[in-house]
Amino acid sequence: MARKPGRSDRAKAYDDLAEAITGAQRDLNSALDYARGRDLKVDNSGRVQLSHPVMVPQGSTEHLEPANHAQGIIADALRKATQADTNTARTLRTIEGLTAVSDPKLAEEALTPGSPLAVALALAGGTDDPLSGCGQAGGDRGPKPLTPMPSQVPAGPEYATVDDVVAALAKGGFDCKVTVRNVDAYGSNATCEVQHRGATVSNQISLLSTARFSRDEVGDGIAVARRTYGQTIVAAGNWFIWVRLAVYAHGMAAALPGSVVLEPLGDPAQGAGRAGP
Repeated sequence: MARKPGRSDRAKAYDDLAEAITGAQRDLNSALDYARGRDLKVDNSGRVQLSHPVMVPQGSTEHLEPANHAQGIIADALRKATQADTNTARTLRTIEGLTAVSDPKLAEEALTPGSPLAVALALAGGTDDPLSGCGQAGGDRGPKPLTPMPSQVPAGPEYATVDDVVAALAKGGFDCKVTVRNVDAYGSNATCEVQHRGATVSNQISLLSTARFSRDEVGDGIAVARRTYGQTIVAAGNWFIWVRLAVYAHGMAAALPGSVVLEPLGDPAQGAGRAGP
């Protein structure tokens, strides 16, 4: 029997948010412990740096690997927490809009993710007349707009887990050895290392569940990585890779047909991408 939304729906939204924040906090604490144990400092923005200058052979980047590893975990945790907050705000706006829906069957449809009514309510932002405001988002209600997925990033291939991305790299000629792997209800991430042209290339792979995140939510995560952390990204479908060292990003893209390379963003304008063969 169809039901009207109520307190239990709000409670579930907050429970989902709490689960996501707890996971992000766990990852952040892990990264901070890792940084402290390797004489790294993390500033208030989440940027990781060496605590003291290090003397190394010219051209060597091996000393930067611990900082890069911690930075990847922190960036991924902050992205997950932000997107969970966005999803919760959207759900609560939908529930708010349902206060004006008297038909229980319509209310049930509106609580079905992806249904036309759910989309209309989300766009309306929970107005008194939820069916009249579709597409009229604005004002100071709700979270800031997402940064859309760059248009040059292809819609596929999509993968179920980061292990599928690692397998695709292997098929393309790179045996990427996984050193860290995390899986939760929102997706998965991993760090793997590959030997390429005499260098160790570290790939931080992030994959978002298509059941929980839209294409533009994935794009928003990519934008944070490029703009806030200056990362060079290889992307396609529902996944993206921070390639360290960036000079080898096009080599990684060549192993993943259809993927594109996205350069760091110095400003809100969208950077150029180049497709791999």
